[in-house]
Amino acid sequence: NSTLLATVIMLASLLSLFFYLRLAYIITLTLPPNTPSSLAPWRTPTKSLPLTAVMNTMALILLPLTPTLVNLM
Repeated sequence: NSTLLATVIMLASLLSLFFYLRLAYIITLTLPPNTPSSLAPWRTPTKSLPLTAVMNTMALILLPLTPTLVNLM
């Protein structure tokens, strides 16, 4: 009884997957290649934020110390 139900659910999900893949394929074929992001300049000026680099480094360094810090509080 359970095997039949699992088989029916599996076949229904495969059918749904087939239609979703077909829909994604058709959408990819019909989209124009010129998206607004491709019309942007090739190199945009970037802002360098040193705070982000410092916070990422501190997070990676303090990650192994997290259990100790939690036990101290």
